[in-house]
Amino acid sequence: MFSSGFGLRAVFGFRISDFGFALLLLTAAFFAARAPAQLLTQTLPLHSGWNSIWLEVTPTNTDVSVVFSGLPIESVWTFANRLTAVDFIQDPNEPVWNRDRWLVHVPTNRFESLNNNLFSVFGQRAYLVKLTNNAVLNVTGRPVLRDLGWVPDAYNLRGFPVNPARLPTFGAFFNASTAHSNQPIYRLDGGGAWQRVLASDLMEHGIAYWVFSRGGSSYQGPSRVHLESGDGLDFGRSLLESDLKVQNDYSRGLNVTVRDLTAATPLSYRVEGTNGDFSWRVLPSMLASNADTGAELLLRLGIRRKDFVSMQYSSLLEVADDVGTRWFLPVNAERLGVVASTGVNAGLWAGSATLTSVNEVHGTNALMPTPTKSEFDLRLLVHLDTNGQARFLKEVVQMWRDGTFRTNAQGLVEADTPGRFVLLTDSSRLGEFKGVTLRDGVLAGRRLSSAAFDFDGGANNFLAMSGGFGIGQTNSLAIHLDPNFRTNPFRHRYHPDHDNLDAHYAPISDPNHFESYPIDRQIELQFTGYDPAVFGTNRASSALNYGYVFIGGIYKETITGLHKRPIVASGYFRLNLTVNTGVLNQ
Repeated sequence: MFSSGFGLRAVFGFRISDFGFALLLLTAAFFAARAPAQLLTQTLPLHSGWNSIWLEVTPTNTDVSVVFSGLPIESVWTFANRLTAVDFIQDPNEPVWNRDRWLVHVPTNRFESLNNNLFSVFGQRAYLVKLTNNAVLNVTGRPVLRDLGWVPDAYNLRGFPVNPARLPTFGAFFNASTAHSNQPIYRLDGGGAWQRVLASDLMEHGIAYWVFSRGGSSYQGPSRVHLESGDGLDFGRSLLESDLKVQNDYSRGLNVTVRDLTAATPLSYRVEGTNGDFSWRVLPSMLASNADTGAELLLRLGIRRKDFVSMQYSSLLEVADDVGTRWFLPVNAERLGVVASTGVNAGLWAGSATLTSVNEVHGTNALMPTPTKSEFDLRLLVHLDTNGQARFLKEVVQMWRDGTFRTNAQGLVEADTPGRFVLLTDSSRLGEFKGVTLRDGVLAGRRLSSAAFDFDGGANNFLAMSGGFGIGQTNSLAIHLDPNFRTNPFRHRYHPDHDNLDAHYAPISDPNHFESYPIDRQIELQFTGYDPAVFGTNRASSALNYGYVFIGGIYKETITGLHKRPIVASGYFRLNLTVNTGVLNQ
């Protein structure tokens, strides 16, 4: 349609030569910044005169003066009106200058800065930058993932997510788009004139082009990325899985690659089985998949917080296709706030032991458990403190401690210590705290208890366990019920033959003449490296969260004193992190 900058003036109403535009082709190099890992630095070589650039990152500091500090800037412009793309620019030296469609920034040491209305710089946006000398612009920020709309039947100043290592041609990039294929596209040449590109020309990364959209369009490129929410994979402190969708908008099937720019990635991807089962596999250095034309590639990603080397994980995920499209997705996840010295989350672990085998005391191998016809569950409550000490509980109440406040030097009241949840096993201290749930309109504590275990836990009402709490370790404890203990099964308060009282209802002092017997329970929790509640090949599916918010293993218990021979029971147990509070009774 047009072959020169003068011809383009017939549509846009301006002459590039009026501005003295001088721009060689821009090259953009991206590399992952290490602190923090969610940031990229976009490097743009700029030339004396006018430059048309496209930012893919939102700077850490969006202040336009900060972004372009140290550069010989004469002015920075960005288009503000989306209603039409015609007559974007006129000669600023002429009195008729349609400034209301543009936001502008000039250095504040110049008188014209009084008219500045461009104050912030954002990603996924085109900027016209005028320099007095050659310079290099480095912009460090968070990549932006957002579908951009097109102004229909008009020219749009846009850049594109093309891969510098695999630059596509304009013809290939817009091949499947009816709104843009064979439509006029213009770029600045080395002489400062807008020249129409050829379909065979390579696109450039970091450059903004005038691109005509015939009618409305939602086209972003041969492939585009969709997330469940937001513009990145933000797992926060609790989210375990998230879907990443790659839509193939191209005219053929695409080879799509996904890679985490952090080498030791804690990301896994889900693989579906043939019988409705699935497993989790560690995300490789480069995961390749095929997406058919018009199809959506679904990739479910999970975060393995148990593999974190610090409390927080940040990275960037690169999604690319074999045409030349490339997207960056920020990834963020946190561990829970309290971690024991063993690396396992400290707090209250609640769950159950499922008994599947009991010995036959009159059998030939009286101590060997044999499978039962049905299972039997026992509730388990274990607290792990920040030093890695596990404690066996029979009941615990979750309460709330209010924060404290102080008056600062300016006379203002500010928080001194924040409020927090507390876990109480000492019931005498319940009145010191507030409840955490409403019961009949009154705040009450949240109580967890187990009817399967009773013991004398002293003032704190718990028993310390020996051994380690974590995969590959064993925690054990001994529970002793003396003949007079309130829940000893042989003792009966009202039966004269089982109340441990003599004929005159006085306590029997000679232990050899007690009417009930002592009971001892020896309990072992052997932590395994897999979820014991999952059987067969599906055990691999538990690797994503196992050891972080739930853990389990083999349960063993030996009871003596209840029968003339020991009773041995076994099965498996599973514990879930319920409250992330690393101390008791504080």
